[in-house]
Amino acid sequence: MEAHKHSSASFTILRPKRLSDNAEPVSRLSHVPITSPGSVIPTEDHSVRARGTLLSCGESGNVLTATRAGVISRVNKLVMVMPLRSRYIPETGDVVVGRVVEIANKRYKMDVNATKHAFLLLTAINLPGGVHRRRNQEDELNMRQYFKEGDLVSAEVQERRKDGSVALHTRSLRYGKLSAGQLVTVQSELVKRAKKHFHELPCGVHTILGNNGFIFLSQTRKGAISLEMRRRIARVANSILALDSEFIAIGPDTIMDVYQTSLANGVEVKDMCTPDVVKSICVGARSMREAA
Repeated sequence: MEAHKHSSASFTILRPKRLSDNAEPVSRLSHVPITSPGSVIPTEDHSVRARGTLLSCGESGNVLTATRAGVISRVNKLVMVMPLRSRYIPETGDVVVGRVVEIANKRYKMDVNATKHAFLLLTAINLPGGVHRRRNQEDELNMRQYFKEGDLVSAEVQERRKDGSVALHTRSLRYGKLSAGQLVTVQSELVKRAKKHFHELPCGVHTILGNNGFIFLSQTRKGAISLEMRRRIARVANSILALDSEFIAIGPDTIMDVYQTSLANGVEVKDMCTPDVVKSICVGARSMREAA
């Protein structure tokens, strides 16, 4: 794989590279870390191999090679290769958007785009009015008054347990039931972990960038949604889908770059998902950021 990285960290474009006998592996640790099976992974001293890697003998000693195509991930000294397309792997503190799929045993089962459903305990939600008290049997009987099957909920990953199960919580006022908006699903690898995942875009659209690849769009103000606001939300949604199809990192800056480029070129909302238009507006957005 070959990677093109813009000078701005917020705008990263990843492109597939044709493999050949003369192809050289990525050799710079500062480069976007894409690798293919059999490629040598550049390492630092005392690196520890993990999944997706293999320690083999080379001309200059032991070298670390990739066993699958993907993104090189480094956590301290740990080196691993994550597949380009995979299910979301939750980490404690992640902001996620999930859908309630089942209610039972004092918990809500949530689809968060992971290999297993996450769970949200009744004790891990805020009661109406922010009341702090022990949950009782009446609360258990009234669980569907808080969330019901099919509801979208923003939450935070509280814990990832040894058996692979994931516990969520919504104890902050910024988390809870989502309504009057649009859900956009993208590859979770494109939504980077950041200090802030709730954004109000300059166009008036509120976005929740879930680390699990679920992005929720709504208007910033409560009340009836006007036709113009619906158009803005739809344009933001198509901007996000364009970034996803071009495998570009998704953040508030890149979303607005594509959004503004589509407006400047007079692209209708309904035409933004056409393959030729997608490439055009993404290239234009990149040029706009280079000129800024």
